[in-house]
Amino acid sequence: MLNWVKFIVAFLLALSLFITVIVLYNANKPFSTVQKNAEDIALKNGNLQTVDRMEIYNGTISMVTVYGKDADGNEKAIFIEEKTEKVLDEVDLKDGMMQKQRLKQSNPNFKWRKSCM
Repeated sequence: MLNWVKFIVAFLLALSLFITVIVLYNANKPFSTVQKNAEDIALKNGNLQTVDRMEIYNGTISMVTVYGKDADGNEKAIFIEEKTEKVLDEVDLKDGMMQKQRLKQSNPNFKWRKSCM
């Protein structure tokens, strides 16, 4: 009888571990796809030569910010809209502006500007 209890407990633990891994993998898949697409767009358009990191922003619009270096070695941030896969803006990180300064300076037609206010 004790062996059956051990077997059932071990089986349930293994099953719960397996289900947890599957759920976490499937939950992360959309983020991985979006990040891979944004990286490809930033590299393909020639905006960046190398990609250091990426951040996903979900506000009024969804966009991915890709950080990396261009051909001259300057660090840049590229804002890419998730749905249309268009480059919204390109920012040199060496300029080092505060958010309010950047929002005042940027083109008012950029969709991301309105979602950050």
